[in-house]
Amino acid sequence: MNLFDVVLPHPHLQALYPEGINGDILIGRVEFSSGGHIFLTLHTKERPSKEIAKWGLYGRDFNTVSITLSVCNAESVYISGWYMAGFVPIDIEQQKDICVIRQCNGGCKIEIKAEFLVFQSCSVYLS
Repeated sequence: MNLFDVVLPHPHLQALYPEGINGDILIGRVEFSSGGHIFLTLHTKERPSKEIAKWGLYGRDFNTVSITLSVCNAESVYISGWYMAGFVPIDIEQQKDICVIRQCNGGCKIEIKAEFLVFQSCSVYLS
């Protein structure tokens, strides 16, 4: 299952990655806020399908896209070995009305159970 299977459709995100993101992803930020709000910032080095003029050229002006998502109706979040997080594949599983997002990178383990995800924003940087 692809990450975008559990993200509510958004035209900008679909234009950037019409086939979803197939490469490795870094879960670079997990932000907890009042009212049970959780935000994820995912980083991918996968080249977008569409050029965005204000971003410049992929490979010259940027090589990483940062995507912020809102986690809706989170059931649970588990994180261990956070300092070892890196670019690795992400596993998505649908369990009844809950999606499970998992990532394991040696000693880093992340698991988020939520109803769905909503696209918030995109930015880019050169690493």
